[in-house]
Amino acid sequence: ITSIGDEVFSDLQYIEKLEIPKTITKLGTNLFEGCQSLKEIKVDKDNKNYSSEDGILYDKNKEILMYYPNNKGKKEFKVKDKTVKIDSYSFYENEELLKVKIPNTVNYIGKKAFAESSIEELQFEGLPPKIENDSFYFSSITIKYPAEKEEQWNSFKNKTIVNSCIYFWVF
Repeated sequence: ITSIGDEVFSDLQYIEKLEIPKTITKLGTNLFEGCQSLKEIKVDKDNKNYSSEDGILYDKNKEILMYYPNNKGKKEFKVKDKTVKIDSYSFYENEELLKVKIPNTVNYIGKKAFAESSIEELQFEGLPPKIENDSFYFSSITIKYPAEKEEQWNSFKNKTIVNSCIYFWVF
């Protein structure tokens, strides 16, 4: 097997651990929708395209956070400093996490990345990244950002974010 298609593991409610072998070269989107028991994803160290750390799925260079499991048992998470992209569906339907800190290196947040989650707060350390319109779909999230970046965030606030409730705070 060299690829895993879109939504392959969707609704496998009782799966707790998943191991991706070294032969996998392509992963589809929205693989883990409805996998509320998933605690960790392990990737074979010899896989050329993907990696994992602390059970979280990344691309090989750990620049793209691909998926944060829904049942890790943590309330807060800090995205790695070298991450530049939070992929589509990364935190989709996550009911445990409440707060995510996002470093200034992140410049893109994909489709439904935080959609339908229980995340209450995103704390950005830098400028607003490019955010897909439905990244926060059916979510109620407070976005915090540094006071010295307020001008850039003010222009971001004027963009339309569909079917979500977003609050902005300066820290």
